[in-house]
This record gives sequence, structure tokens and C-alpha cells, in this order.
Amino acid sequence: MFVNSIEHFRRNDDGVATTLEPVAGRVERRRWVRTRLHWHVQFFGLGETGNVETTTQNLSSQGFYCISPVPSVPGERFICTLKVPAHQPDSADRLLSMECQVRILRVDPAEGSYGFACQIEEYQFLHKSSAMSA
Repeated sequence: MFVNSIEHFRRNDDGVATTLEPVAGRVERRRWVRTRLHWHVQFFGLGETGNVETTTQNLSSQGFYCISPVPSVPGERFICTLKVPAHQPDSADRLLSMECQVRILRVDPAEGSYGFACQIEEYQFLHKSSAMSA
């Protein structure tokens, strides 16, 4: 669906996707462009309460980066729900719920929190009856 359309954005002269914030001293290995998008995401089965709500910092067709108050380890898999803007002016539904299976690729320690680099392995759009409330 439209999730894969993000990968067609900016590419440099070598055909390599450009990134938002290159990190000094780190070789950029991403093949897909990341775009700053702040979408609501809810992880299921993470932390003591079992659910963690946060917001994406950036997103590509292959995954996203977010900040979590709860740690995880690379390789762990979770089910999460992303709230995706519908951009349908004639519809009462302004957000779509996208359920994803994600794998944590990297965990970055941050002040009192943790940055997660998540790879989307599978996804499906939920029907209105099964979508979580906005």
C-alpha cells in the first residue's frame, strides 16, 4: 500500500537515500529515506504494564524510530499500533490504525528514556470496529 511510497523520495547522485540527521562518526547504512513524522504508536507486551504509548520521531517504508520510557533489547519482537493520518477530507475518520509486527534493531540510551530503531516486518490496517480509539 502507500507505506512503500516513502522510499521514492530524495536520493543523492549515487542513488543512495539521504538521511535527516547524519551522526558524526557513524557510516550511514540506510537504503530508505527517513522522514520526520510524529505518529502515535502503542507497543503491546512492553514494560511492566504491558503497553507503552509514544510517538515516532521519524519513519521510512521499512521502519521507524521512537523514544520509549521502558528499555528493550535488540532482536525483540513486538506488536504495535500506529495511528496513520487518513488525509480523506470527505471522511469522518481522520486516523487509520495500522497494526505492525516490529523487531527492535537498535536501542539508544537517552536521558531517562530509550531510543528504539524498529523494523516493520508485517503490517495490516485494522477495520474501524477493531481499531483502538483515538
